[in-house]
Amino acid sequence: MKHCHVVTAEQFERLHIEEIFRTADGLNETVAKNGGNDTLGRKLAGVIFYQPSTRTSGTFVVASQRLGMRTFYTPDAATFSSATKGESLEHTIRVLGGECMCDLIVLRHPADDAAVRAASLDVAPIINAGSGKNQHPTQALVDLYTIRNEIGRLEGLHVAMVGDLTYGRTVRSLAHLLAKFPGNRITFVSPPELRMRTDIKAYLLEHNVPYDETEDLAAAMRVADVVYHTRIQEEWFRDEGRMDLYEKLSGRYVITPELMNLLKPDGRLMHPMPIKNEILPAVDDHPQTAYFKQATKYAVPVRMALLTLILGPNANPTWGWRKP
Repeated sequence: MKHCHVVTAEQFERLHIEEIFRTADGLNETVAKNGGNDTLGRKLAGVIFYQPSTRTSGTFVVASQRLGMRTFYTPDAATFSSATKGESLEHTIRVLGGECMCDLIVLRHPADDAAVRAASLDVAPIINAGSGKNQHPTQALVDLYTIRNEIGRLEGLHVAMVGDLTYGRTVRSLAHLLAKFPGNRITFVSPPELRMRTDIKAYLLEHNVPYDETEDLAAAMRVADVVYHTRIQEEWFRDEGRMDLYEKLSGRYVITPELMNLLKPDGRLMHPMPIKNEILPAVDDHPQTAYFKQATKYAVPVRMALLTLILGPNANPTWGWRKP
């Protein structure tokens, strides 16, 4: 394939992650000193979102502009694009990635296979900004970068993943990346109805990553280095006509100041956001809360790094997704 695509978390090996993080470190310093650079001046990024987003879309737009890029941003493509007329995703991508159009497309879509379908066309680099209930690889890179900067290491970690583990694409992608580093283990905390799907558990076993499952949030918080909380995602329950189950499960795991007191002194609470009611506002300013830095301080340089490594003058990434 002639373009470099970011489609799945599995496509990255440890050395690739380290390359991205080194690049992000340098760009973080550049932003702090100069507000960015013009490395990608005159390039155009298409940020095409068929699902709502604040942080992912916003940080991709900011990352693009801090590199001198222009952005073509469609925040509600499901409603205001030709999809409403029945146009296929493939035709939309062929047009937006065609000659004289976007140099790169950042895509969010409710279909699990959307990023694979878009990248398979190979008309422009595709960055998966969330595909259905399956993958969110750039969020996983942001999450891992947050852990590395907040905890100081990526090995020998105990990570508790909490909440909606069935529908949550962020926890699936993060599990893949944690498996690239030795000594990590995962505790899955969820109601029985929202357990992590079997494919991820099989992947962890294949890569010698121990995991356990529990419904006891307090017990997990006592032993975890990182507590990665996720909201119960109402939209998927609504689409599947299971709102009765959503009402039953919503509010099952709520982080309170008292629960925060159970964390290790150097532990961190993370969340991909948005937060609905699963973390009390009183926790927002706790010194071990990392989700605001996760969404801003760490997200922008990681996404700048991906854009630079894909489109920059010396771009030659070895980690691009390849069509099976």
